[in-house]
Amino acid sequence: MVTTSGSALRLQPLGGGLMDEPYEVETGDARIAYRVAGDGEVTVLAIQPFWSDMDDVLADEHGLIAHLARTCRVIIHDRRGCGASERRPARITIDALVKDLSSVLTDAGADTAVVLGMGESGPLAVHFATQQPDRVERLVLVDPLLRPLNGQGSSMLIHTLRGKPRAGLRALARTLVSDDQAAVELGARMARTVDGPTAARLYETFMSADAATILESVTVPTLLAYGVLDRLVSETEARSLQGKIPNARLGFVAGPAAGDGALREGLIQIRDFLAEDHDRAPRPLRPRPAPAPPRAEPDGEAPVARPRKSRGSASPRKLVDYVPAGRPAAPIAYTPSTPAPRSIRATQDSPRPVAMPWGPPADVPAE
Repeated sequence: MVTTSGSALRLQPLGGGLMDEPYEVETGDARIAYRVAGDGEVTVLAIQPFWSDMDDVLADEHGLIAHLARTCRVIIHDRRGCGASERRPARITIDALVKDLSSVLTDAGADTAVVLGMGESGPLAVHFATQQPDRVERLVLVDPLLRPLNGQGSSMLIHTLRGKPRAGLRALARTLVSDDQAAVELGARMARTVDGPTAARLYETFMSADAATILESVTVPTLLAYGVLDRLVSETEARSLQGKIPNARLGFVAGPAAGDGALREGLIQIRDFLAEDHDRAPRPLRPRPAPAPPRAEPDGEAPVARPRKSRGSASPRKLVDYVPAGRPAAPIAYTPSTPAPRSIRATQDSPRPVAMPWGPPADVPAE
């Protein structure tokens, strides 16, 4: 639940641990904002798509990350150029984004973490796992777009984001939702998180990440979960990607995209995967630093409102409503005695997804 008080956003604490105050870390050329939610033996570094603000993601009580935060310690950040992080960074490259992830982990007191990448953030998660494997205990990729469609539509989208930012963000939103009105609303939320030209730079970085060519270098246990959010990759493509990762498991989730059934199945798959003994024990956390004070934006703009945790009390929420009867919602723990998870297989009668063409509609609205 989200409430507002003046210009500050307040979030109710999640079950399993109060949501911490926001933190900031300087990476040398950018200021990166991050938050920590939940409490548990497993630390998850969650990477959402760049157009999603970390506070909106945590405030979505039906979302995957918010549910994980009820049994895990979840670290989530706004990428450079987005949200509460540096809005006008000098560099936006895949290497700079990887360095930001490492800095956030270090500043949060975590030597290692389970890395969770969703959709557009999948290539970034793969690059982090290959460049810094010692910091990644396991890798979970939810509907990862590891082979983005790099064609005329994507080029047109980037051009529109630069020249007509609002229209470009609406066009980007239209590729993610089913109707124009939803795209207008989503585009407006995107505009609060990232401006058009910066979105174009981030999208170019996503397009050029070329994560599919480095999958053989991913050495950590990996779960490829398809169907939790959107079915954008065919089963054949998913199995092809699985075959490139030495230690990968493939999971298919039946049911409508982003529905309660899909979320429940996705949580079960991820929980079972994290509960397995992969011979990698979690390292103890170091004390976390005190949060930095708010800093004014360049060019005399008003300072960005920093989220603050709720001071009220709230009853802990559990996963029981999203787990079928007979499967206890016990906290995730790394124990050799944890039973092996059930096999994951695709639903035979589920329709095959169609690749979504990224790019603006034929008629780009005037700015």
